[in-house]
Amino acid sequence: MEPRAEDEKPNEDDAVKPTSEVDKAAPDTGIDDDTGTGTDDTKIEEFRVSLLKKNKSWWKDRLKKVKPQYRLHTEKQVLQWSLLALRLGSLADAISSTILTPNYPFMTSPGNHPDSFTSTAPFEFTAALYFIPMTSMVGSAISSAFIGGWSDKYGRRPFLLLCVGVSIFGCIAKYLARGSFWGFCIVNFFNGLFSSTLTVALAYVSDVHPGRAEKDGEIGQLVGLNMLGITGGGIIAILMESTGLFTPLFVGAALNAVAFAFMFLYLVEPDESLHFTETVSEEDKVGPSTLDVKLMSNVIAGAVVDNIGSAGLYPMALAPLMFETYYGNFKVLELTPVMNETAYKWITMLLALTVVFGAAMSTPVFQWVGPAVACVAANLVTAAGISSCILIAQQIAATRGSFIGYVLFLYAINPFTVLSNLSTGPMLDRLSPHDRRGFVQGINVTVMNLARSVSPFALGAYADAVGTTWCMWTCVFISVLAAVVNAPLMFSPALAVHKAASEEHVGGEYTALDTEDTDQVHQVMQGDWVPTKLLSELNEHRFSAGLPFLLPPIRSYQEDKPNLCTLYKHSREDFEFQHFRQYYYLSLQDTPENKRRVVEHLRQSCPSKEVQKERADVIGDWCGEYLFENGYFLDGGQVNLMKQMIMLAFPRINADGEMTEQNISETTVRFAKVLNEYFLKSQPTQAAQAFRNSVVM
Repeated sequence: MEPRAEDEKPNEDDAVKPTSEVDKAAPDTGIDDDTGTGTDDTKIEEFRVSLLKKNKSWWKDRLKKVKPQYRLHTEKQVLQWSLLALRLGSLADAISSTILTPNYPFMTSPGNHPDSFTSTAPFEFTAALYFIPMTSMVGSAISSAFIGGWSDKYGRRPFLLLCVGVSIFGCIAKYLARGSFWGFCIVNFFNGLFSSTLTVALAYVSDVHPGRAEKDGEIGQLVGLNMLGITGGGIIAILMESTGLFTPLFVGAALNAVAFAFMFLYLVEPDESLHFTETVSEEDKVGPSTLDVKLMSNVIAGAVVDNIGSAGLYPMALAPLMFETYYGNFKVLELTPVMNETAYKWITMLLALTVVFGAAMSTPVFQWVGPAVACVAANLVTAAGISSCILIAQQIAATRGSFIGYVLFLYAINPFTVLSNLSTGPMLDRLSPHDRRGFVQGINVTVMNLARSVSPFALGAYADAVGTTWCMWTCVFISVLAAVVNAPLMFSPALAVHKAASEEHVGGEYTALDTEDTDQVHQVMQGDWVPTKLLSELNEHRFSAGLPFLLPPIRSYQEDKPNLCTLYKHSREDFEFQHFRQYYYLSLQDTPENKRRVVEHLRQSCPSKEVQKERADVIGDWCGEYLFENGYFLDGGQVNLMKQMIMLAFPRINADGEMTEQNISETTVRFAKVLNEYFLKSQPTQAAQAFRNSVVM
């Protein structure tokens, strides 16, 4: 550590003197309430307060000299503000990039609106409709292939600020180019080159979150915010429809300006000299040592065909099919349309929100049947959905009732078709060696962006040439073809659903045991990990019978070391079960008589004081070895700091040394509180994990 300059030293009278007492106000640290009283403690407290006041300015000066990059990794508040700025930038970029989406059909229909382009030559309506978003997405796809590598070399923060900053002027430039279809498209393309905020943001998350679970959660939030931004931009356009088709661009510019200022102030660049080894779960470690290029190519090829076919449902089923059937055809005949402009915009934007439901379904479905099977099934559902849309629109008269039925069907079918799009990420995750996931992600993002941007335009031009009906039936054929291309993936062992041998107990329901299962007892007494629920059920039976609890042997740290991933992987389910189990125990303590009965049973089942002390000593040795091998004693160990960390990690739940009728309920409540804290910290939300499935990291 660098010695501080003499003028930075506090007064010698302010030096903290060693004491043997702890502030009695410290909550639940295991310190008895009757310690630390008297005159000496009063003086110590007065001295501590005066020391903090005198050195407040000194600490501020020292804090200014600490590199923000270090504080990013050590201070939770700095990390939270930096990630908040990152999320705001990603959200603003998504909103501004798509804020005109609901207006595209009216912009590309000359004469339909005072702000419509006067000409979209040489394109007809459908091709022009999808050419505009294609220009932006192609620009984004091109930059995504390079910007990640550039940010590796030159830093994340400059490129994040560049993307958001350029988008401010991009929105204004698009407004100024509103008089020309081709002028608008050219500006849109160049703005798209700088619409890669999400790509760099995902790399930023990898820099600041070495933990796989934390990274998955943050990725889920970023992808979810991106989806929310896409929908939110369209809603802004709908609410501003009376002001003109292009006026919402000023809102996009303002949002980007606010995000830019916030990012400039709070976004901290990760230090490139700080390299963290990613902490991953057991499932991530069990992966291929080499990349199966052939299988990866199959996944990506299937995803490309799937994206083209899925375009038949979204957006082709909206425009041209729904737009022409329930609006355009009525306008040609100078009749009142079944669907008005505002309804079309709201339907388009709210349909995008159904992606959230598809994402929520993806995690349990992939765990149940695997991503490959889910992908093929979703391809077939997509084909059936497009076919149904054609039949509803073409075979049933265009009335208000058929229009409502068409919209409801679209909303119902879209979440299921999303599964095929979301399956690509998990499949590539399973095929990629841990050290090549970034490479695979780059290929996947670039190819998918190109496919998603070009396919609607190509299909739109095809629809203008052969007619909407033939184009939609072609999408049905392509979706079936996607199922055929993806079918071999169902038979790949790498993509099959794997369950560990012990997972037959995980999350399962156990019935009350009339007699003990000797196999289960043997498994517990081996010392291996078993579900806490299983051990609890076995000991519940012994408790009711007045028998001693089963006490699994405590292995040494070296014996447990190869299985630490298993312990960590199942921590959430164990914490969750034991936390809610305490409520059951509390229900048994509703009267003084019941408390007395429970305490008597515990005295029969709990081990003796000698055994408790012996097991505590073994656990103490285990903790010491864990701390030593995980870097906490490289400097000899900050002993008092270690003690403070242990007291905070294990607050006191019982100071009497035994369970009594007076303390059993309080002890149970305190233990449940501790377990709940660990449960909340153990794993990201399922929604975040679901959104994360659409990205490979």
